[in-house]
Amino acid sequence: MAASQVNISQEKLKLAPIPLAPLPEQHRIVAKVDELMALCDRLEAQQADAASAHVQLVQALLDSLIQEASDTADLTAKDGGNAENAGAIFGLASWQRLAEHFHTLFTTEPSIDALKQALLQLAVMGKLVPQDPNDEPASELLKRIAEEKARLVAEGKLKKQKPLAEIAEVEKSFELPENWEWVRLEEIAQVGTGATPLRTNLKYFEPATINWVTSGETSQDHIHETEQKVSPLALTETNLTVYPPHTLVIAMYGQGKTRGQISELLIDACTNQACAAIQLFDQGESHRRYVKYFFVKSYDDIRLLAAGGAQPNLNLGKIKETVLPLPPLAEQHRIVAKVDQLMALCNQLKARLSQARQLNEQLASTLVEQAVA
Repeated sequence: MAASQVNISQEKLKLAPIPLAPLPEQHRIVAKVDELMALCDRLEAQQADAASAHVQLVQALLDSLIQEASDTADLTAKDGGNAENAGAIFGLASWQRLAEHFHTLFTTEPSIDALKQALLQLAVMGKLVPQDPNDEPASELLKRIAEEKARLVAEGKLKKQKPLAEIAEVEKSFELPENWEWVRLEEIAQVGTGATPLRTNLKYFEPATINWVTSGETSQDHIHETEQKVSPLALTETNLTVYPPHTLVIAMYGQGKTRGQISELLIDACTNQACAAIQLFDQGESHRRYVKYFFVKSYDDIRLLAAGGAQPNLNLGKIKETVLPLPPLAEQHRIVAKVDQLMALCNQLKARLSQARQLNEQLASTLVEQAVA
């Protein structure tokens, strides 16, 4: 049996050949290496200081943009919404400052991620696209959702919900545009979870025919296939529910970055108990994608709601109670279209950074090889 830890013997070390320079040259080599290592240390320290200053500058400028947008009350498109960018962020002084120095500010992946989060924050505040006073207000959407819930309750497909807690002022993190509404997630969605069948009962996992999502798989934007599957017997004898495609899935706990991640099913699947499954009553694509973008934006906020010891967890109640700003349906469509466009641009920036980094690594490797040769 091979040893689990490979070692080198003392005898082999004794026999290892060493290139030995004349003593005066050894002195010169050591002095030069000390000089170059000190230079590398100074460069590394300067790079770390510059990176820290860069992060702080980018965040300060993005915070300034959000604050200026928040202080701009009128984001209503004139002439029935025909003015494409009327009142949107692109005319603000803070945005102009960012635009003028865009290619020097957004040169790292963390800075691009910060830009993404700022754009999503502006989107859910109603500051990314103009409002149109002719849009049907969000209150009408809520009325239709209430009617749909009542129908499902009458048909026995949905349990009657308890009255939802009133949204306190402290939960409203900014002033809503006209025709928007604050809502709790449970008002617009049915939120459930899953279970883990007993591992020692092999009949729960064979035949493996039913997709079973674990929290780690929420790192994907969409879930096309699951790593694990369960059997029809597991579905019959445990608290598993098969959720349809376009259900949103949030990780309630998990190691590292997992907790708070959101994904979307593109298949029928059940989940384990570490996931919350969100089925929106309005199944329109723009509505679903707006809600998903809201949770992407809220990733850090949601993680802060977790409680527990060494590994803090969320629970289903906290997910259900999440407070969302709900725009009119027509504006949700405009928001999603604009966010899609801007996220694609951010992803292109990241791809170029990756390509440039790979090129730099290749050049550095070539130069080192030539220097050694």
